[in-house]
Amino acid sequence: MAHPSAKEAKRSKYRLLGLVGHGQFGQVYCATHRTTGHLVALKNLEHQRFPTHKFLRELRFLLSLQHRNIVTCEALEHTSTGRHLVMDYCEGGTLRSLMEREGCLSLAQGLKLMVDVLTGLSHAHQRGIIHCDIKPENILLAVQADGWSARISDFGIARLSQELKMEGGATGSPAYMAPERFYGQYSHSSDLYAVGIMLYEMLVGDRPFSGMPSDLMTAHLNQPVHIPEIVPAPLHPIITKSLQKLAARRYKSADEMLADLQRLLATDELIDSLEGVRLPLLPQGETIQIKFFRSQLWEKLTAPVLAMMVIPEKPDISPAWLYRAIKTASGCQLTFQPGEPTTNPKFPLLHNLAEPIRELVIRHQGCFAIASRSIYLVTHPHQVRGSDDQHLLLPRRLVQLDTDFQAAIDPQGRWIATVLSYPQASQSFLTVWRSSNSSQWELDRIRLTKPMTCQAAQPSGVIALDSRHVAVISTIAAHQGTQASDSTLIEVFTRRGTEVGSWRLPIPTQMPVSSHRPYRLIAVDCTEPYSALLIDVKPPRVLRVRLTLQPVLIAAMPWGYVLVDHQGQISLIDEDGLQVGQIAPPKDMMTDDATRVTAIAPLTVSQILLATWSEPEQAGVLHHINLQDFNLDFLF
Repeated sequence: MAHPSAKEAKRSKYRLLGLVGHGQFGQVYCATHRTTGHLVALKNLEHQRFPTHKFLRELRFLLSLQHRNIVTCEALEHTSTGRHLVMDYCEGGTLRSLMEREGCLSLAQGLKLMVDVLTGLSHAHQRGIIHCDIKPENILLAVQADGWSARISDFGIARLSQELKMEGGATGSPAYMAPERFYGQYSHSSDLYAVGIMLYEMLVGDRPFSGMPSDLMTAHLNQPVHIPEIVPAPLHPIITKSLQKLAARRYKSADEMLADLQRLLATDELIDSLEGVRLPLLPQGETIQIKFFRSQLWEKLTAPVLAMMVIPEKPDISPAWLYRAIKTASGCQLTFQPGEPTTNPKFPLLHNLAEPIRELVIRHQGCFAIASRSIYLVTHPHQVRGSDDQHLLLPRRLVQLDTDFQAAIDPQGRWIATVLSYPQASQSFLTVWRSSNSSQWELDRIRLTKPMTCQAAQPSGVIALDSRHVAVISTIAAHQGTQASDSTLIEVFTRRGTEVGSWRLPIPTQMPVSSHRPYRLIAVDCTEPYSALLIDVKPPRVLRVRLTLQPVLIAAMPWGYVLVDHQGQISLIDEDGLQVGQIAPPKDMMTDDATRVTAIAPLTVSQILLATWSEPEQAGVLHHINLQDFNLDFLF
C-alpha cells in the first residue's frame, strides 16, 4: 500500500507525523507512540515490492544487530493491510541530505562520521552480515551537541558471508559498488570500498567516477583513482588502500581501516595538516559580500523601543500601521502611527502601562501586548469608528499572573497559551485561555494541564503551531556529576491541554522564533554561538545553520529570517538555512560601542524596521530598510 489508510492509522499504536523518506521497498514515516510519546520511524514494506521471505530476511538481520551506529529495529507492526518495521528515528536526516547542502563541515566532524560508519560495519561483519549497499542515502544522522553521529540503515539486500553469490545478479548502487560486485561477488572488503568512495566524496566534493551505470562499471573495473591535492596527504594511503581494484589488496576488515583512521586522528601529523581545513560537501559558492548599511527613511528616537509590530498594508484598503512599545521611567507607552518613519512623527498615544512590554503580536482582533506578568489587547485604532468608540483604544488586560511567564497567541487570535515556571518544584504549568466570543474576547480559563515531565523547568519559549496545537520549548539542565549536557525538550499540546508528544534534543537552545513555514521554528544553538537550528516539529527534523554573527534578535520573514547581533550587523538566511546576504551595522552603531539594537520588525516582504538606542547619548534611530536596495543575489 502507498499510504496507511485512516482506519488503519487509528488501529495502530502509533500516530503518524509525516512522510520522511522513501526506502528501497516502501515509504518511511515518522510517528509517535500514542501512549508514551516516543518517536519512531515506521518503515512500510509493500507486499508487491517486498515479498515475505525478503521481509523476514531483513527482520532477521535487524534483530541480530544491536549497536549505537546501526539503526535498531524496536518492534514489528503487522496488520491485515500492511507491515511496518518500527525503527529508531534519526532527526538529522541522511548523510546525502547533509552533503547536498551548500555549506561545509569541519574535517574532523566528517572523519568522525566515517569512524561511526566503520564501527557499525565492524559490528555487522563480526556477525557475518555484509551490507552490500553502503551509500550516503543509507547513513542516517542523529543530532548531537557537537555535531552528528552516523547510523547505518537499510539492510534490505544485505548478505551473509557464507553465501556464495548474490541472488538475481548485481544489486546495489553502481556509484559505490566495488569491481567484484558487478559480477555478483562480494566480501567484507566490498563494504569498505563503498566507505572509501564516501570518504573521497566528502573530502573532494564529488565521487571519483561518474556517468551511466555502464560507464561506472568500466571505471570501477579499470580506471585508476586520482586523489586531488585538496585531500590532506596523511589520508591518501587510507583512500588508496580502500579503493584497490582487487579485493585482496584492500583492507581485510572494518577494524583494520578503522584503526588506521583513528591512528591518524590521534597523531600530530594529521592535526597539523588539518589546521584550518574544512570539508566541502559541495563546491563552495562565492563568499557573501558585506553590504554597506543605508536607510530608505529614518526617524530620531527620544526613548528606546522595547518592541514593535506592523499591521501589513492592504492595497487599496489601508496603509501599513506600526505599533511601538516605548520604554518610560514607570513602564512603557504604547503608540500607533503609519508604518513609514518620519522626521516629524505625529501619532496617538494609546496608553501608559506600569510594566514593560516584551512582545507585540498582531491578530485581526487587535494588537496583543505581552508584558512581564500581563497580556493586554488593543483594538486597532484605524478600525475604530466614531468618538464614542475611543475607549476601545485603551489596552484591556486579558491575563494577569503572579510570576513571569512565556506566552503564545493562536494564529486566529482565539486562544492564548501561557507557561509558568516554578524552578523550586522543577515543574512548569501550561494554561490555555480562550475567548467565548471572538469579537468581545471574554476569556475563560479552560484547564490547567499536568506538570511537564522534565528534570528542570526552564521554558524558553511557547509557539502556536496552528489553530489547534501549541509547542512548549524548555531547556533541561543536566544532573551534576554526570557526563550528560544540557538539552532541549519540545512538548506539543492541543489547545485543550492534552499532550500529543515530546521530543528531546541533546542541544541546549535559546530564542526560539516561529517561522512562516508551518511547524518550523528557528533557535540559537547555545553550544556553538555561531550556529542556529532550523527545527521542524512535524515531522521532527533538525537542520544546522552556520552563522557569521551571534544573533541577539531574530525576525521571521516570508522567505526566511533576519538576524541581528549586538553590534547591529545583519544577516539574511533563507528557509533552507543558506545565507543570502550580510549588511554592515548602521553608522550610529559603528561610532558608539554602547549603541545597541533594541527591536526589529518586518514591514513588507522585503522591508524591515530596525530600532537602535545609545544609552550614553540618550538618543536612538528608527531605520526603514529596503533589502532590495542592497543588490542581493536573492529574489524576495
